[in-house]
Amino acid sequence: EDKILIFCRKSIFALAGTSGSLADCTLTTVTPELGCAARRTIIQVGNKVYFLSDNGVYGLEYLDEYNLRGLELPLSEAINPTIARINTDAIDKAVGRYHDNRLWFAVPADGARENNLILVYNLLNQGWESIDHVDSLDFNIRDMIVAQEGAKNKLYITTSEGGVHEIDGFSGGDQISVSAGVTIPETL
Repeated sequence: EDKILIFCRKSIFALAGTSGSLADCTLTTVTPELGCAARRTIIQVGNKVYFLSDNGVYGLEYLDEYNLRGLELPLSEAINPTIARINTDAIDKAVGRYHDNRLWFAVPADGARENNLILVYNLLNQGWESIDHVDSLDFNIRDMIVAQEGAKNKLYITTSEGGVHEIDGFSGGDQISVSAGVTIPETL
């Protein structure tokens, strides 16, 4: 739609007219009070854009081509005690993905310097359905990737140890290889 959203840490701007001359561009402030704390958490789903700020998960919605509005309340209001556990000194490492009608956010919590907690928001049910972590200090999430296996898209996480793990790939417990080179995973 010929607009670019510019996310700063404490504000958000919209740059319009980007398809023509730079002299024709106009910059408008979407909000001077709220911004994105982790660039890899910006997720667009249809006419909505979600992101992690210093104060939780927020969203913006395009009502029409000229009207961009912020959601009135933070999406994460229901899990504010969990949001308060996020280490704001390492929040820039957080990542987010959209998969299977859910928003997935990996965040550093409880003083961790790497992502050790996954927050899952179900867009169909309009609610937080899971707050997950692996019971190991060595299991840190670097990224989340949506990739195809056969005819189905699946969500994978990569770890600081170089591991690649499928989310919800095993029934009956989570099988995790915490250390690199381990061929038999632990069930945690």
